[in-house]
Amino acid sequence: MNAANFPEQDDPRDKEPREENSAGDKEPVSKPEDYFDQVIAQSGINGEELDGFSEEVDQDLQAWQHLEALPPEAGDVALVLTNLLEPVPLATMMAAHEIDARIVETESGCVVWKRLTPTPDDELEALLGEERPVSPEAEALALAVSKITPYGAVLFVSTLRSDHDDDPGVQGQITARVYYDGHFDRTIPAGPLVSCADERVEDLLLGRTSPEDYPEIRPPRLRDLPGILLRQLRGLQEDINRREDPDKREETGGE
Repeated sequence: MNAANFPEQDDPRDKEPREENSAGDKEPVSKPEDYFDQVIAQSGINGEELDGFSEEVDQDLQAWQHLEALPPEAGDVALVLTNLLEPVPLATMMAAHEIDARIVETESGCVVWKRLTPTPDDELEALLGEERPVSPEAEALALAVSKITPYGAVLFVSTLRSDHDDDPGVQGQITARVYYDGHFDRTIPAGPLVSCADERVEDLLLGRTSPEDYPEIRPPRLRDLPGILLRQLRGLQEDINRREDPDKREETGGE
């Protein structure tokens, strides 16, 4: 897995979580046309190949069967991939919005991880329907996180089940859905996006690791907030200055 395959130009992942202003109005949503689509395209699947993905390739990449390399431990996991590289601002906003989940820092962006508790009704709906329904617990997490991250977030839901004793291993399914500003946007193929991401994303989804295997991310203490905000403001000003410099050079004829 190569995290370097993610788009590098005009990478929005270093932006801070969105805050609401004093009047309660949100900043205008800056929804990218194809940020996650770029990631999928760079995996080697694009154009017409992607259009037919849901019927053929999706069954191989999205519904991964017989994952012999995994320890035989069943479980459901929700993982929300964000475009934020810095975990502390995300942890701060999650604490402010009372989002109960764990953060893991990866080179592809911070991810929000939560163990799901499947119910008998969930299993029945999965058997009766063509597609496994999205857990309300997982969707609630994705909706909440997508409200505080720029360019939305991708919800991966991994459903792993143990095989029989005569064939030890794990069978599973991974689905992926995009959310923007607290709303569901679309379903995307999970395989290409996971293949482009940091290996930690796949490890967390397939149960090879859990957040306990990585450094714990906590929101800052109240007394540390002024310094953190000051550093973020300085970084924002530096970004603005870098963007304005080329414009000024063009106006002065490159002097």
